Amino acid sequence: MYRSKQQIKRIYAIAFLVGGLFLVCSLMLLRHATGQVEQVSIIHLYETTTQLRVLLQRQLTQNFQTLNSLAITVGYMPQQKTLPLLKEINSNSDFIRIGIANSSGKAEVADAHGTVHQDVDLSREIFFRRALAGHPAISPPRKNPRGPGRVIYCAVPVEQGNQISEVLFGVTKAEVFLNILETPLFNAKGFASLIDAQGRVVLSPELSPVDGLGSVFNLGHMSEVDRRDALDGMAHGRRSYFLYENGNKQYLAAFDPIQSNDWFLFCAVPLDALGLVSPLLLYGGGVVTILALLCFIFLTWRVYRLTEWRDRQLQKLAFVDPVTGGINSHRLRLEATTLLHEHPDTVFAIWLADIKNFKFYNKMLGVEAGDKELRRIARVLEKEGQGALARSCHISGDTFAGILPFTGRENIIAMCARAASDVENGAYQSSHIFPLRLHIGIYTTDTVEDEELPFMEMINRASIALLVAKSQDESAFHFYTDEICDHALNLCTKVK
Repeated sequence: MYRSKQQIKRIYAIAFLVGGLFLVCSLMLLRHATGQVEQVSIIHLYETTTQLRVLLQRQLTQNFQTLNSLAITVGYMPQQKTLPLLKEINSNSDFIRIGIANSSGKAEVADAHGTVHQDVDLSREIFFRRALAGHPAISPPRKNPRGPGRVIYCAVPVEQGNQISEVLFGVTKAEVFLNILETPLFNAKGFASLIDAQGRVVLSPELSPVDGLGSVFNLGHMSEVDRRDALDGMAHGRRSYFLYENGNKQYLAAFDPIQSNDWFLFCAVPLDALGLVSPLLLYGGGVVTILALLCFIFLTWRVYRLTEWRDRQLQKLAFVDPVTGGINSHRLRLEATTLLHEHPDTVFAIWLADIKNFKFYNKMLGVEAGDKELRRIARVLEKEGQGALARSCHISGDTFAGILPFTGRENIIAMCARAASDVENGAYQSSHIFPLRLHIGIYTTDTVEDEELPFMEMINRASIALLVAKSQDESAFHFYTDEICDHALNLCTKVK
């Protein structure tokens, strides 16, 4: 059929227009897919940050629970009997020193060896004034005045006759919190630290990118809008994220409030560690104007496959423990919650385990040997808790947790005994100076409660039973009961 030049031009124009519209639509689709991957990356970084925040808050909660329990006792005791009580309690706590200060800031401090330090002046300390005003408080890390390393003060008010007349405080090593911050993030490519509401660094591991910087806003270049939004989020105590550049790398950073002293947990990871979609893939669609339809199908399929693969990789990074290769605590919480919901008629046992002497073992033989032993212990615990309804994980350091169907106390005790034997027999045999021992606290879902408990509350009750088990030198296993709870409270408050 004959067509005029005007008709041909019109056909070409329509072809170019259709091709251009298709290219624009393809690029928009790719941009949307990339945005979705970025959002998933932000979510996974938030989840990782939340895991560390939960560990930090759990440590702080344990410290404040110990001090609050002791503060109640101190409030009803004569002053001359308070210091002997501090000496006794200090020998059974995580604090290296415990003291009490009057309203003027003069304090008496007792260390784990029973040595008493008189007339310690805390009047200028912010944490002391905050506690005297009725608010539990912690201090930034500072040099240990009576030994190596750095320490952190935790303080609570002591009420007498509805008035705050004294402040009870405990001193713990900063390494307790540094061990949590040093947890490998995203295959050890990310890092974490504690910051205040202005972005100033409160506590960070040595040799981390924020060590010595003073502020996280000095990590690299960031837009003024991101900086302003980040400061606003910190000022209002809400979680948020921002991007910054350092050298040739771009980083994604997130911060999450820890509900103490208006501090935040700060985590950052390079974007290349998250495996985001390459910009070359996004803008490479410019070469497909001739084969628009085929290129559209190919790119759509390719982006889908890349997105699916990278999502699996991100889930692996977010849900797999980097030391043992098994599931991590976040994955355990999700799967255990699902098991409890889907099997309401099954009685479950929720356990929390601690390996005694492992920290000394790790320091004496090295981190590599310690990690190898942790992987072996993880396999031992997984072997003893096998089954479709059983899960176990490495939480951090020398702590493990899990859930399994409850088949009777005798069976659970026998299982724990076998695991303890394997743990002890696999330890470093050339010396018995630091034999490994297995302590386990167990909570069963048939325990009578006033209301239905979430999984993390069950873990907390298992930790109470674990506290009693850890008071014994040999491997020990205890079930949570009201008597065990009272016993755990007595370990923190009674005078021997």
